[in-house]
Amino acid sequence: MEGLERAQLRSIDKILRRCRYGSRATRVAKQIREVARGISIAGDERQAFTLELDLLARQIRFCDESKERVRTEIVDRIGRHPVGQKLLEMDGNGPVITGVLVSELLPVARTSTEPKCATYAGVTPLSRKSGKSLDKDRLTQGVNQRVLHALYSSSVVAIKHSAVDRAYYQKKLRGYAGHPKPHVAAFIALSRQRHKLIFKLMTTEAGYDKEILIAAHLARLEQQRMEAA
Repeated sequence: MEGLERAQLRSIDKILRRCRYGSRATRVAKQIREVARGISIAGDERQAFTLELDLLARQIRFCDESKERVRTEIVDRIGRHPVGQKLLEMDGNGPVITGVLVSELLPVARTSTEPKCATYAGVTPLSRKSGKSLDKDRLTQGVNQRVLHALYSSSVVAIKHSAVDRAYYQKKLRGYAGHPKPHVAAFIALSRQRHKLIFKLMTTEAGYDKEILIAAHLARLEQQRMEAA
């Protein structure tokens, strides 16, 4: 905006007409000059303001570099972790999501059953109601919100890349017709289903094999077709 407060209106208008504004150039030019005049400051103040902005920009760059270093370290550690390597093979599991599951869910999976682990992860939403909150459903206490968010986000991504996950999600979506939030309920159900596989990968020597999952899914569809017939 520097210098625009003293610029001629027709000069600003001429520049804007070369852009995408077209017939709106004159109106936009007036608004730009009014804004420039409104924020016009003295030279000393401008210099101090410039120094502050420069410092802020440096801090933002430092944060970006720090975030990139942290992400690089996460990718490296998860890539070397035996359970992390198996989880990364699942559709929807990136390094950050896998890092959350390994660090927060794996210790619980090693010492509890799959249903208890699923409750801790928040994918079996047991409602708790009391007092004035009888008309509201909330997750049971003790749920790890970070794990729940990781599993939910993983499911959202998975339906874009996995036909099996997408088919299960669509099935649950039809089943939750009439639910206040059918998409959320369907994604929670998919997260619960994926948790069973994640728990198995965490607690056994089994590896992730997508072909076996597809074959099992087709077998279930065939059995349902025969039962319906």
